[in-house]
Amino acid sequence: MKHERIPYFPKVKGNPDDYILAAHCGYFGVVPQSFATDWKVESKVLTIVDDNAIALDARFPEGPVTLTKLLPSLETMSVIEGEIEKYTQYENSDCLNGAVIRVSDGHQLVISLTSHHYLILIGHHVVDICQIAKVFNLEMGAY
Repeated sequence: MKHERIPYFPKVKGNPDDYILAAHCGYFGVVPQSFATDWKVESKVLTIVDDNAIALDARFPEGPVTLTKLLPSLETMSVIEGEIEKYTQYENSDCLNGAVIRVSDGHQLVISLTSHHYLILIGHHVVDICQIAKVFNLEMGAY
């Protein structure tokens, strides 16, 4: 939150420990236009980014998502299903469009994270990713 000058975590319906605020360089993330419900090119937001840079301001539809990542060992795939419940913005911050994602167990998610960069897929895809993991002989870290 400090990196993007976010003053407080957004208000949520349930246990705040089971929510993620997904934002990257001021906006939700790098999203292909064909996947987005809203998409536009904006000027850079973070001061640490080159002055000639741009950022993508995009949104996925609210609803089911899957967060996944191949861990650095290249032996385990991390998979977490969740729900985008809303988007939030913070005035006078570098978070101009962040997705509020509910997961089933935020503590387990934090314990298993290897970094803060994850792929976010629209829909729930644990079953599909498990099948792909078998082909490549990967362990699964799904919950």
